[in-house]
Amino acid sequence: MSAPSRVDLREALIRAAEAARLAPSIHNTQPWSFHLSDLGIEIRPDWSRQLKVADPAGRELLVSCGCALMNAQVALAAAGFRSRVEVFPGWTVRISIERPDRVPELAELASVLDRRRANRREHFHDTVDSAVRAELAQAAQSEGASLLTLANHRHRVSALHLATTADSRQRVDPAYLAELATWTHRPDAAADGLRRIPLDTYGPDAEVSGFDTRRPGWHRLPGHAAATSSLFVLSTAADSPRGWLHAGAALERVWLVATRHGYAVSVFSQLTEVADLRRRLCRQLALPGYPQVLLRVGHAPATPATPRRPFSALVTQDWRGAGQPS
Repeated sequence: MSAPSRVDLREALIRAAEAARLAPSIHNTQPWSFHLSDLGIEIRPDWSRQLKVADPAGRELLVSCGCALMNAQVALAAAGFRSRVEVFPGWTVRISIERPDRVPELAELASVLDRRRANRREHFHDTVDSAVRAELAQAAQSEGASLLTLANHRHRVSALHLATTADSRQRVDPAYLAELATWTHRPDAAADGLRRIPLDTYGPDAEVSGFDTRRPGWHRLPGHAAATSSLFVLSTAADSPRGWLHAGAALERVWLVATRHGYAVSVFSQLTEVADLRRRLCRQLALPGYPQVLLRVGHAPATPATPRRPFSALVTQDWRGAGQPS
């Protein structure tokens, strides 16, 4: 393969930043900025967007940045580049071009980058095909994480019960409710957070509309959810900032693979936000590592995309060579 031109590299990095800004984040906080240069693309955590009550350690913020990292790598793979990842103080991540080389297992995910959604409908149906479950597990493993299928019905019900308990505990904390309302009752013109989600997002079977800060959410029906969809626990060997970045990259890679196969995905974050319930989940499932997220996967009608902050508000560029793209 011939060496790419400088402009080719820059255009690929710009596309990578476009893909990274589509990544999922806790409450769609989009806690990142991107810096493009001849050295590559840097993903910089934006700590001003940290959820101080729900995420005091910044774990979910860095999981979100890990998701953005995966999207950027997928876009670069689709452009024909193999990338290299470095982590710097403050948990800034730099992705640089290692060499022109197609990475097909990542490149094939690029077609669903703009179709990946968090699906918050109450009812999913159909469990995940065994071949796809294996592919999802491999996707997590490729990013240094593990994905456990909750095949035992008792384990599924137990995990969802713990998720509901976590949600109920958080909702008696006025500070948590105030923070939740800030990010989930955004005005229609907002480019971040979650608006009060219209009923068609949830479907006519939904009992609540959006993240209602006065009542529990759709996951309060563990029996139905456990019986009609597949549940997975994504875990990492280390419960550290680096482990959280790995968890985010693994989460997004799993999510993109599921999307490519036509499955809907929803994420339970409350369970891993409450320390004692997170430890209980680990014991009950005999997990070898630290649970980072609980996923529900099945079939459900599509839901709208959440808004994204504009490219110009997120990206800075510093090209030192000639031929800066317009």
